[in-house]
Amino acid sequence: LHGAPLWLSLVGIAVASYEGAGSARKAVVPKFLNRILGLEVSRQQKLFDYFARTLERMIRAAKRDGKYAQGIQTVDGRSVEFERPAKALHVTTPSPFPIECHTVVADVGMDFETAQKMLEETRSAGKATAIDIDGDEGSGS
Repeated sequence: LHGAPLWLSLVGIAVASYEGAGSARKAVVPKFLNRILGLEVSRQQKLFDYFARTLERMIRAAKRDGKYAQGIQTVDGRSVEFERPAKALHVTTPSPFPIECHTVVADVGMDFETAQKMLEETRSAGKATAIDIDGDEGSGS
């Protein structure tokens, strides 16, 4: 992608002004995505693919380092219950609404009857293809 800085300059993005800017440039991604639409489709594809791969690497690194916040997440399970009352987080935000941390416990297992049925099905299917490794098949003992 040696041509990327030139391609971006063609749609009004000066790469040098964004390098090392960190979080100071919060509107960079929407501007980038909108501006690359002004490029030829092959260049759009190359730049977006590079952007997506870079973003994936950054997210993996943030998760590995414990710096990735999942945001809103749906918790599924047979039963989901609050473990304790919500804890207010004292964080300054532009919203007038408080930010709270909820601790939940989710039972994502299966009931005993379903587990037993799956075990029986697996054993039945396994008998048709099983290999006797103990050497006691048909020995009567």
